[in-house]
Amino acid sequence: MYAHIGERIEHTQTLSEEEVMAFARAVGDHNPLHLDRALANASRFGGIITCGPHYASILIAQAANHFSRGTTMVGLEFSISFMAPALPGDALSFRWEVTEVVWKEKLNGEIVSLAGSVCDAAGKMLLRATGKVLVAASL
Repeated sequence: MYAHIGERIEHTQTLSEEEVMAFARAVGDHNPLHLDRALANASRFGGIITCGPHYASILIAQAANHFSRGTTMVGLEFSISFMAPALPGDALSFRWEVTEVVWKEKLNGEIVSLAGSVCDAAGKMLLRATGKVLVAASL
């Protein structure tokens, strides 16, 4: 067995404003809320906000990193709901919890279901996610 119900993956990371802007530019997200300080400062957010796919990518990467230690894994599906913006400089808490593990004989591995979240330093949930990954000795 490669995973067990209740298993948790936790990671904390702070993104700088420069990292936020660099990610937005790298993926071609030209939303001024990620790039234009003056416009972002005048917005309801009061400053630059992190591109949603930026912190969603970090969350997904944590599952890949965790299940790739000593096994192989491939992501099968992820569903993301954005609930609030992430602000540069805030310590973000990334978390997955294994909710189901099903052995698939024909795949010679486990389909692992996950429930995930990203919260800010105050504990406010910014993102909610679910995912499924295949974890096996080899692919």
